[in-house]
Amino acid sequence: MKQFFIFAFLMSISASVIGQVYVNPKYTNKGNPHIKLIKITITNKYTIMEFTHKNPYEYGGWANISPDSFIRTEKGEKLKLQKVKNIPVAPYRHRYGKKGEVLKFKLYFPPINPTTKSIDIVEFEGSKQAFNIYKIKLTPMA
Repeated sequence: MKQFFIFAFLMSISASVIGQVYVNPKYTNKGNPHIKLIKITITNKYTIMEFTHKNPYEYGGWANISPDSFIRTEKGEKLKLQKVKNIPVAPYRHRYGKKGEVLKFKLYFPPINPTTKSIDIVEFEGSKQAFNIYKIKLTPMA
């Protein structure tokens, strides 16, 4: 019986550290057609969103993220961008070397409530080229 309680305690600790993971979550609408949301991980410390962006241009092309980017819950709560990994923050830019080059990056926001059913990622509201994705469904994996 003592072993069961130790096991249950360890599982509860690991669940709070690992958090919830959503792979290729479904969404209603997005701005930039060349961005893809790969995964969302929600931990006690962050909501981590992993993306890829594919350069569509034969010559040139660049990517960055606005420091004013945020996620918005279905209740209207806005959570501001905290940190980034592998993408420059504007005004700095990642310059692509060739067409089809893929940039993989992560955006870190404060943790959302685990009962949240959907979120939006907003770089510039209403822009067709910004990294905006709306009504991302946070459906638990079966």
